[in-house]
Amino acid sequence: MLTSKIINGSLKRKTIYLPDSKTTRPTSIAFKKIIFDVLIHRYFVDFSECVVVDLFAGSGALGLEAISLGCRECHFVDRSRAAIDVLCRNILSLGVSDRAYVYQCGYDKFLRGFNANGQGRLIMLLDPPYADYHLIYDVVNAVIPRFSGQPILFAIESNVDLDFGNIPCLSINKRAASGRFLTVVEV
Repeated sequence: MLTSKIINGSLKRKTIYLPDSKTTRPTSIAFKKIIFDVLIHRYFVDFSECVVVDLFAGSGALGLEAISLGCRECHFVDRSRAAIDVLCRNILSLGVSDRAYVYQCGYDKFLRGFNANGQGRLIMLLDPPYADYHLIYDVVNAVIPRFSGQPILFAIESNVDLDFGNIPCLSINKRAASGRFLTVVEV
């Protein structure tokens, strides 16, 4: 089975398992470092004051990184049974089940029932299958009006340079590395 590592926080250097699947593409350690460096140093994210959602979670590598950095709670969402099985194994082996909530469903079903109003800054980690990058726009357009008035950061990994010109936001920050793009949208 493929593995990766947590790179920051209280779980630093701990091993996580990755789904052995053609439909799940794990975020590389180098790109994960870019994502969290931008969130911490550019947006001054204090994860202890945040609720995190890891949509299209796969192994949960991004959300588990957020838990390692002290987030209050992380909601992991994925449709794949194989990914959910690996994710649950990771949560149990890291001993973080008290802050991890797992949902085997599509992002749209999850968002209809999810409520984080008044719980601090909402961090949405989005890393859909590259062929489905268009879902990112659906997620952003569904979340912004639902959590109006609450500070939200979307950290989005994709294989294309995304255009959020029509989204009312405070800032957009973009980084590119190794054919991948990180887009952070602050609302």
